[in-house]
Amino acid sequence: MVDLAFGLAQKDPAAALSLARSLPGDDGQLFLNGALIGWCLKDAEAAIAYAVQLPDDGNWTLVYMFDRIASKNPDKAITLLEKIPNENQQNEALRRIGNAWAESDPKAALDWANQQTDPKVKSEILQGVIGGMAQKDPNRALELAQSLPANEREGRIDYILGVLSESDPEGAVGYAMNLPSNKSKNLNVSRLAGQWISSDPQGALAWYGSLTDPELKEQVADAMIDNLSKDDLAKSLDLLETMPPGGFQDVALYRIGRNWARTDQKAALDWANQQTDPEVKSEILRGVIQVMSAKDPKGALQLAQSLPAGNIRNNSINLSLDSMAQSDPRSAIGLASGIANADDRSIAQQSVVKIWMRGDPTAANQWVNSSSLPQDVKTRLLQKK
Repeated sequence: MVDLAFGLAQKDPAAALSLARSLPGDDGQLFLNGALIGWCLKDAEAAIAYAVQLPDDGNWTLVYMFDRIASKNPDKAITLLEKIPNENQQNEALRRIGNAWAESDPKAALDWANQQTDPKVKSEILQGVIGGMAQKDPNRALELAQSLPANEREGRIDYILGVLSESDPEGAVGYAMNLPSNKSKNLNVSRLAGQWISSDPQGALAWYGSLTDPELKEQVADAMIDNLSKDDLAKSLDLLETMPPGGFQDVALYRIGRNWARTDQKAALDWANQQTDPEVKSEILRGVIQVMSAKDPKGALQLAQSLPAGNIRNNSINLSLDSMAQSDPRSAIGLASGIANADDRSIAQQSVVKIWMRGDPTAANQWVNSSSLPQDVKTRLLQKK
């Protein structure tokens, strides 16, 4: 529908607008959006003048129009900026113009940014320019990102490093390692290292072996294992052996269990059952249960009930029924109600009801009122509707 509107508006804007007005509800809005974007390529001034008169209901089509205009004629887009009445949309348009212009002529886009005397306007344009330069010249984009205000700098650097990691993962990790030390640095390094190991496991593992910061090393291992366990379980298990017990190892165990179960559920269960540490076994089974819950909720529930008492058991019981509760809450509540253990049964029933409330509150309320749940639990559930 959008493509039809786009094409028609470039040939006959009046006909496209008329057709948009004749369509009901969302269909009419979608057609209008496509028509405006097509029209702005034919007659930018007229299309923008029409668009700014429309009710401001959160529709950002006006910004997308500037995106298209800037790709074709950045100077024209700049002259039309003053037509945008909404400050947030104007800021987004500045970024869109900077981005589109930088993709075709980064020097000109950068010159335009540097001509600005209002630091806020310059910063908005630079964010767009940096985004446009990231694909072709990520190193230069990183240099420019350092000039942004602190509250905008971090997000731009994260984006550029993600782009750089596609072509030079080692370089992206190296840059991230030199960022100021804080929680964000460790998240960035581990995220990029996780991407690196997918394309160059040997190089990434060699670099991992050189790390000396124990906290960073744990986070990196966790991210690497998440990706490795999808393609190379043997290497992910070797890497797991380097992690100390605790938080990040627990997450890694869960991820290996989950990813392994997606390709070979029996092998994942066998591995879990080989563990002598009940906490290690529970973390692995938590991942397996997540995968099982979509295809075999009854089996997932039985497996969850075999876990030792505690948060992992409670969360796994809930998880085993989540998928079914979203598509068939009556069957899910029936399965939950068949649990023999009273505490487990109550946990499962409450979990299903919370999901059921979002889709069919009337039916969920009726079930709660007729159930044998304690009155305080009923009151709490009904108050959350």
